Amino acid sequence: MNLAPHLRFVGYAALPALVLVAILLWLLPSAATAILYGLVALAATVLAREVFLRLRRDERVSALEARIDQLSQAAETASGGKDVGAVVAEVKILQSLIEELYGSRAPEPRAEAPVHAAPASWSAPGANGHGDRIEPRMAARPRADEEAVLEALRSGLKEDRVEIALQPIVGLPQRKRRHFECFSRIRKVDGSYLLPEQYIALAERTGLVNALDNMLLIRCVQLLRKMRRANPTAGFFCNISPHTLADRAFFRDFVTFMRQNAELASSIVFEFPQRFMQASDPDLGRDLDALAALGFRFSLDQVTDLALDPHALVNQHFAFVKIEVGRLLAGANGGEAFDSGRLKRRLDSYGLDLIVEKIEAESDLLELLDLNIDYGQGYLFGEPKLTSVEA
Repeated sequence: MNLAPHLRFVGYAALPALVLVAILLWLLPSAATAILYGLVALAATVLAREVFLRLRRDERVSALEARIDQLSQAAETASGGKDVGAVVAEVKILQSLIEELYGSRAPEPRAEAPVHAAPASWSAPGANGHGDRIEPRMAARPRADEEAVLEALRSGLKEDRVEIALQPIVGLPQRKRRHFECFSRIRKVDGSYLLPEQYIALAERTGLVNALDNMLLIRCVQLLRKMRRANPTAGFFCNISPHTLADRAFFRDFVTFMRQNAELASSIVFEFPQRFMQASDPDLGRDLDALAALGFRFSLDQVTDLALDPHALVNQHFAFVKIEVGRLLAGANGGEAFDSGRLKRRLDSYGLDLIVEKIEAESDLLELLDLNIDYGQGYLFGEPKLTSVEA
């Protein structure tokens, strides 16, 4: 038990108690009586604080218990043991979420995961893992408008208002929808939505990005279970932020949750950024091995260095590589000292599928077809659309 906060409070409460004793010494004839009254006042103050803290804890526990009751009712109507296991896993991951929301302070920034920030109107290259692009900046204290966004983010997480937007990934050249990428959207109390460029950087700076990743994952699992009834081959690509990857204990809880949902392994692909995988540590490698052993596949995202090593990627359990159309076509057209066609052939030889993203023009697609690209993603094939997870 950490006694430091309690000792600090006693120190603060002692000052008014001493002032009270001094006043009583002046008013009362007996010094002993004055000191006694002062000690009673100090004890009453400490007791009042303890009662207040207990009420706050009871309120938080009641909120979690209400959600657990909902999940228990879902378990009672579940048709099989796997559904019950998923409910238990969701309870565990919700406990982690509550800990993130009610932590005593925001965690210190991690060296493995650089902290980003961006104003709400700023959109620029650099994927954030939740559906839009933000430009890295130095971390700063939230402005007044950022405080409002942060409050809306906390409220959305606490009150279960995280929703899913899906963008199709199509097979080429037929353009048939083969997979979907999942993006988070936070619904505000008034029914409007926070834009990812408004809240992703704040979530990273305030330690809420792990909770956001977890809620996105829970929604993906729920939606996938629903969609598999009508489309058993539907597959979801789900981004995992560098902050979640860098938090070893938290990521292991994440692996445990996926172990409870291993029957979905053939339908979920986890996306990891190239820059983080290049600096990954052995502990992360072992956790990824555990995920791969369950049958989950990986996709390399945010690729900036096209000098890829397909053999190493296969050893790290990657099945897909995602590259932006502009970067790939620059090499195909001789704009860089790079041969895009040779890269595609090397990926093919190791069984790695290439997804070209941010395709917006038919002219770009025509050039890609010459490279025999496997999959395409972008506004040409469909923008991210909100999707209900209700059964």
